[in-house]
Amino acid sequence: LVVVLMTVIDLFLDAGTMIIAGLFCTLLIVASRLAKQYPCRQVASLGLGAEPGSLAGQVELIRSHVMRPAISRNCLASHGRKVLILFPSNLTFLACSTISEDIISRLESNHAERADGGKAFEILILMVGGHETTGIHFTSMIADLAGLANKHNFKIILGAAEDTVIDALEVFGLKPPPLMLSEERCRRQDPPNIESGQVAIIPSEKSQNAVTRPYCTVVMLAEHLLLAQHLEQESKSPVQVKTLTGSPVKNSDWMRNSAMVASAGIATSHPAHAVAVAFHSRLNDYDKGYEPKMLLSIMASMQVKELLDGDIIYSPDGVTLQEMAISAGDLGKVPPLIWLISGDLDHIWMGGAFEFGHFREYEAQNGLPRDAAEFQAALVSKEEQRAGLVVGPLSTVLGFTGAMPHVGKIIARQKSTVCLMQREAYDKLMKNEPDTAARIQIYLARANFINGCDPSVKFHM
Repeated sequence: LVVVLMTVIDLFLDAGTMIIAGLFCTLLIVASRLAKQYPCRQVASLGLGAEPGSLAGQVELIRSHVMRPAISRNCLASHGRKVLILFPSNLTFLACSTISEDIISRLESNHAERADGGKAFEILILMVGGHETTGIHFTSMIADLAGLANKHNFKIILGAAEDTVIDALEVFGLKPPPLMLSEERCRRQDPPNIESGQVAIIPSEKSQNAVTRPYCTVVMLAEHLLLAQHLEQESKSPVQVKTLTGSPVKNSDWMRNSAMVASAGIATSHPAHAVAVAFHSRLNDYDKGYEPKMLLSIMASMQVKELLDGDIIYSPDGVTLQEMAISAGDLGKVPPLIWLISGDLDHIWMGGAFEFGHFREYEAQNGLPRDAAEFQAALVSKEEQRAGLVVGPLSTVLGFTGAMPHVGKIIARQKSTVCLMQREAYDKLMKNEPDTAARIQIYLARANFINGCDPSVKFHM
């Protein structure tokens, strides 16, 4: 079209008019290219089904690094699409305008289509780190979004915020004033009270022990907020594992499995009854060599431990580089299999202490810093414990099965209860009851396969 226009101009117009027309055609080209650019390099959600709108080409599914029990995962699968996470390409006037218009369009469309008053989304997150945020167009956009949040009752969160963002919003004078949230406050299971129309700000993480991916703390907060809103209703239904699409998983009826485990001799009062149920659900009807009575020997090989805040379950401190690469060396340096029965565990990457090429590759692939960094966590609330739910095994499986040291430190962040299987106990079971020990290998393989489909489980070292 531009070529045709320029040809006509060249034939019929004088030089001055040609220059003006050329500038006009150039503006048309620039405008058409800008119109095709999305304001966000990525749009994400905690569940399937969210729409990208005019913000990006597609919506990606992301979760925090926290491993959670079945009820919480079901809840996030059901309601996660109500969380919209924006990673802007920039925060220019055009980008801010497009974002505001898209949000308004979503709210208006949802109001027109839904007679039940359901929300277009419940939490809107903008990851603003690394962008110019001192312009009036940015602060005006945040003020407009805060007004919409007050009117339509959704929460707005700014993640990875630099000091310039905080200063700009303070000068602007938002009402109510922004709520500043630390990383420690975000990770607590009881979420903070964010007032209607209030902007919550999570500063950019500068601590050495910050979580690996910069959005993890923000996403963890969004998960806690969503679970606080919907988990109680989800808990009223019978416990049954579901896929991300909401389909029930075969053999995941907890009550039925619990009864079968109790009949096999692991009473419901047993402190690790829930772990036995987890084994049974992964093996029954799936593994032809499995018999429920095998659980007696499997559970006898485990130990239940009570931990206090700061207690270390495993650490590679004292492991040499040579030992890190050797299997069947000192079994005391092999990590246990770990299931969390209740409480809060952190899994800290310690690979930076070892000049090992495999670890550098692993850090590069997963965005891990060489410094100690939390790359996995596990949470089980008291309510979930009473429902008989556990989390695990944590990502020590490779070290355990390979009879070699593990590159992470596992530490309790509050009073917690864990179930452990040490490699020495497994070796003894393998010698005395090889068929039963084989069931553990099959369980671990199946659990690893299922965990590989869980967006929160990214690490398997």
